[in-house]
Amino acid sequence: LESSWSSVVKDGLINGSQKIGFDKLTVNEANKLGPGAFEFSVRNIAPEVYREINKSVDSLGGEVITHRQKGLRTLGIIAKYLPRLADDHAEFEITKLSLNTPDGEFMAKAKVDIDGNSSQLKLNPFYAIEAVNADAMISVPKAMFERIIKEIAREEIKETIERNGEEIPAEDQLSLLAESASNEKIKSLLQLNIFAFTDSKYELTLVYSKGVLELNGKSIPIHL
Repeated sequence: LESSWSSVVKDGLINGSQKIGFDKLTVNEANKLGPGAFEFSVRNIAPEVYREINKSVDSLGGEVITHRQKGLRTLGIIAKYLPRLADDHAEFEITKLSLNTPDGEFMAKAKVDIDGNSSQLKLNPFYAIEAVNADAMISVPKAMFERIIKEIAREEIKETIERNGEEIPAEDQLSLLAESASNEKIKSLLQLNIFAFTDSKYELTLVYSKGVLELNGKSIPIHL
């Protein structure tokens, strides 16, 4: 595993990047992963804002909360500093997230930038979200995606059965139930245009700008 962080201060603002990579990771004989890479960059962040965000996010580590709660609180912390981040035209970007697997290559990337020239933001800080521009892409190999959805369906079925006080069926029957449920989940995800299936991969592309969300090429107006 190799990891590095580099940063420079330009015009009083922090520009930094982190890189993490590995050649091979063996989960078991049938599941050998690698190479894999993660690259993340921040640009135009005031040092005092950077310190405060890090301090606030680090403080969440000592609390016993769910990953969802931690994610929501992190977004809340960043939202608190949105007007200042916008003034500095801050950018956050996952420039590379890739992992070679027996099923194919998993890939993702994302970028968020904050436009301090937003007229809405200048009128009212409440509209800071209008200053945010974002785009993201996720590409998951067919076999990996379908296996993940099946496992999610399997766990949901088990939880429902246990909640109803019923006996969990034998593994082969449970697998059939999960297969059927996962097929319906995938069908729904495709019909709702949350994922698209192309070239043996399930993909999601997202673009957000000025209150309009574009998901897999289709616009979805957002009224704030």
